[in-house]
Parts: sequence; structure tokens; C-alpha cells
Amino acid sequence: MLLQKYPLKPKTEYKHILTLPLKLE
Repeated sequence: MLLQKYPLKPKTEYKHILTLPLKLE
């Protein structure tokens, strides 16, 4: 999970999470 890979970088998690749906579309 992204949250487990970047537990100390919440901002990075959000960026990845927001990028995932954009790639799917």
C-alpha cells in the first residue's frame, strides 16, 4: 500500500492517491 510505503510523507501519499485515478481515466 502507498500509505505503508510513505508513512512519514502524508503529502506524498495524497499526491500518489490523486495520481492513480488520473492514470485510470
